[in-house]
Amino acid sequence: MLNKVQKVIQFYKTNGWVAVYRLLYLQLPFLSFLNIKQSIVKSYGAYTAMPFGEIVNPTEISKKTINWFIPPVGKGSGGHLNIFRFIRNLENLGYQNRIIIVCPPQPISAEVAKKNINEWFFKIDAEVFIDNGEKIPSAYFAMATEWRTAYYVKRFLGCLKKCYFVQDYEPWFYPAGTDSTLAENTYRFGFNGFTAGGWLAHKLKSEFEMPTTALGFSYDRDLYRPLQKTRKADGLQRIFFYARPPTLRRAFELGILVLREVCLRAPNVRVVLAGWDVSNYEIPFEYESFGLFELEQ
Repeated sequence: MLNKVQKVIQFYKTNGWVAVYRLLYLQLPFLSFLNIKQSIVKSYGAYTAMPFGEIVNPTEISKKTINWFIPPVGKGSGGHLNIFRFIRNLENLGYQNRIIIVCPPQPISAEVAKKNINEWFFKIDAEVFIDNGEKIPSAYFAMATEWRTAYYVKRFLGCLKKCYFVQDYEPWFYPAGTDSTLAENTYRFGFNGFTAGGWLAHKLKSEFEMPTTALGFSYDRDLYRPLQKTRKADGLQRIFFYARPPTLRRAFELGILVLREVCLRAPNVRVVLAGWDVSNYEIPFEYESFGLFELEQ
């Protein structure tokens, strides 16, 4: 037991509470012997709670203020990376941004959360608030960034415009059921959607009558650029696999099964894994693993 606790602590230090919470949540069905009852109301109470925030006087609020409602920050999260890139660029355009972290598990403090953002991603000026009852300042815009956060924005009174930064079609993240239904429902809130690409913009507009603006895809040209081609002298052909087990939609298990068949049929293949620490998994073929890279790498 002590060894397992130490592993959880080390896992938290590397990956943050979001990943720990997800792994523990996935194990809850196997912990019934502890006779712990799960409260449906507590788990989903945020979606039916009362409105909050002070009503805004349009003449007293700057049009360059944005409250970003985001889920807890996890190291290596591509969704958070894109959010923070937009915040940084908007700061350069003179906008005042605030980050409001909602949904469980909450960070220890706003200060710790800001420190994690600056260390795991890059430095931004935005002030950070957490959902612990502290007063959230008013803003001209309130921006939802994930389906759970959309319910907070829906209840938030302290803004004039409500928007939705949509990076994925999130109902497909879950089996048909409660979470997929709640996620789909957020597209009917009447928010102005800013979507990752035209496909999402068209889908949300045509199926949910949601006003949308598509954002084109790009990349950081200082980080991603052509390098001189090199080929190792071992003569192996390499396949890169983005291996991220806690993100279910990445289909880690299916990828391992498929790559096993590839390696059995093509012995000259070497698989390269990156995106997560997979040392606790039995990988049934020869591979190279690089874990979770820093952004600069």
